[in-house]
Amino acid sequence: MKNSKYSKFRLLILLLVLFNGCSINSYSQSHWDNFLKNPNKGSFLALEKAVFENAQRCSWGNSENLKVVPVETGQQLYKLISNGKEYAFYAGLLVSGCLDGGELEDFYRSVGLFLEDQPSVFLKIIRNGTIPKSDIKHMLTMLPEYTVDDFQNKILIIRNRIVLINNVSDESLKEIKQLCISILEKEAETLYRISTTR
Repeated sequence: MKNSKYSKFRLLILLLVLFNGCSINSYSQSHWDNFLKNPNKGSFLALEKAVFENAQRCSWGNSENLKVVPVETGQQLYKLISNGKEYAFYAGLLVSGCLDGGELEDFYRSVGLFLEDQPSVFLKIIRNGTIPKSDIKHMLTMLPEYTVDDFQNKILIIRNRIVLINNVSDESLKEIKQLCISILEKEAETLYRISTTR
């Protein structure tokens, strides 16, 4: 009898844990769905409230990361970032610690395209955020996959990004502009050296 009661108790606990996990995931996903349909300040703030705590617990290679940002959700998000949606960029930064491997590279590539669409907004977000320099470098230099073996195209894209950033006239962005241009110029030099030794 004791064993039967104990088994029922364990089953109840297990069901509660599973239900709670499903509820949290459903709650987060509903906010993702709303945000992806309409990526504005209001939907971003709701998304941030729903996923912030779990996003802070993400770590490299942790399978739990997918509960914060499922692969399909991530792909939709990167598309919005690529299309210059400002709050999609904020959302990407919010969950960037939950991305690894190809997903993280896709995020960086989408940010590079965001920069090409909205260089001034890109610089403001980078300046105001607490983003490591190594991440800024990847955002600036991670190029579309079609350029993999095309060094001339890579150099053209990098130089175009330098021009776009240089053309931003906001004096308050002078320092971050210099940092980004310095990173891009070094990347252009590296790519040129590689292309001439192939």
